[in-house]
Amino acid sequence: METPTQTPTPLPPQPLVKPSKAMPTINVTLRFFTFIFLLIAMVIYSVDKGTMVLPDASTVGVRFSDIIAYRYVLSTIVIGLAYTLAQIPFTLYRIITGRYLMTGRSNILFDFYGDKFISYLLATGTAAGFGGTIDLRSALSGLGVGDFFNEAGAAASLVLIAFCFSAGSSIISSYQLSSTY
Repeated sequence: METPTQTPTPLPPQPLVKPSKAMPTINVTLRFFTFIFLLIAMVIYSVDKGTMVLPDASTVGVRFSDIIAYRYVLSTIVIGLAYTLAQIPFTLYRIITGRYLMTGRSNILFDFYGDKFISYLLATGTAAGFGGTIDLRSALSGLGVGDFFNEAGAAASLVLIAFCFSAGSSIISSYQLSSTY
């Protein structure tokens, strides 16, 4: 006697799982702090000026633009600000809609390579700021420009903090790339 075989009943359709908003939310927070610290550093570098008192009692005004290393730091800050400011709306769009603005892999790859580039750029800007400050402060000690270099060092510290936030964003974009492809 044959036993009738029962066909398995199909499972009910599963609800679509919404993508997590945790990573984009963390990413936009990191980008926001990157932007804030870069903006403050830019203001400090832009208004930083001092007066050197030479041995013959004459004075010479010194601004950040007189020092090539500081011009480089300011350039890295401006590029970092532009990139971060452009990325914040894209990340907010992703949080709100759950989708990338650009289709395909282009958005993830842009985030990945852009975050890497900006992180490295800010790291080199930080190094140039600290290097210029330390070298010139010791070379020009006693000429009355200590405050000028103290402010420049503080601004370089802010760029370092911005780099740390940018590096965190870079780690998230690496994770998103590896988990997607």
